[in-house]
Amino acid sequence: MKLTTYAEVYGPEHPLAKMYEAGVKKMPGHLLRDLLEKSGGKYVVEGDMGDEVRKAAQNVARATGDKNLAAMAANKTYPISLEHLRGLDPDTTRIVYGFRLVKEAGDGRIGGLEP
Repeated sequence: MKLTTYAEVYGPEHPLAKMYEAGVKKMPGHLLRDLLEKSGGKYVVEGDMGDEVRKAAQNVARATGDKNLAAMAANKTYPISLEHLRGLDPDTTRIVYGFRLVKEAGDGRIGGLEP
């Protein structure tokens, strides 16, 4: 398994839009402008990994001996690139960002996580 980051344009077709409409998610993404202001104009955001993803990554790293995954999971926050969003209108573009633990071919059942 590997830990990946994502930053995606948020719109009505995004899977999280239905969660927002249902009241489960409280904010419909972040304005790109706000994130750029916070980072001093750099196309990067410091993402909070969240305890659930972090603990799962730590468990997988322990089970597999993956030192790179262990190093990522040791941090509560991690930089997430927004470079691929350069050129979009920062005043109207909303994005969502975060972390995913992605199963790779041949992982099987690792760290108590289902394949």
